[in-house]
Amino acid sequence: ISDQNLNYSISVDDIDLINKMNRNNKKRLNKCIREGFYFRQVYNQEDILKVYHIISENRGKKNYNLSMNYNQIMDMYKLFPDSFYFFIGKSNNIDIVSSICIRINKDVLYVFYWGDLIGYEQYSPVTFLANGIYEFSRKNNFKILDAGTSTINGIPNMGVLTFKENLGMSSSLKLIYTKNLKL
Repeated sequence: ISDQNLNYSISVDDIDLINKMNRNNKKRLNKCIREGFYFRQVYNQEDILKVYHIISENRGKKNYNLSMNYNQIMDMYKLFPDSFYFFIGKSNNIDIVSSICIRINKDVLYVFYWGDLIGYEQYSPVTFLANGIYEFSRKNNFKILDAGTSTINGIPNMGVLTFKENLGMSSSLKLIYTKNLKL
């Protein structure tokens, strides 16, 4: 084992995500619904660029780097078109939250990136987006929604970790193995 990270996921089952969330996230999700937020999957290149732009802007304002640029995402999507899913959440016809998800196998959907525009924190749009992705997972017979790690180089990001726990997700160790080859 050369490294380890804390990973978060949730079982996709007959229980609605809102019933797995903590009280504050339930209130945030209901607020988004009352305000008329809506969730949709997007397919065309123009909308996929919007998805990437929202995520890139979110990460940039938090001084986090993206591991893949837009062209790299599109290259992967062209190679594996049935494994990539792009989602947008809107409010008042403004794209405010988005996600790129990857089908790992028939049972696991992985949230590769997600993020929202700065200025909408009072709504917690990612909570709304997580609910939409969970419902998509349920309709498409995924058994696990994997939201990825909450550590950077093994150091916990407490804000991300707490957010995922408050969505009802459980933690597990993600181990990284390295094989030492002697020549």
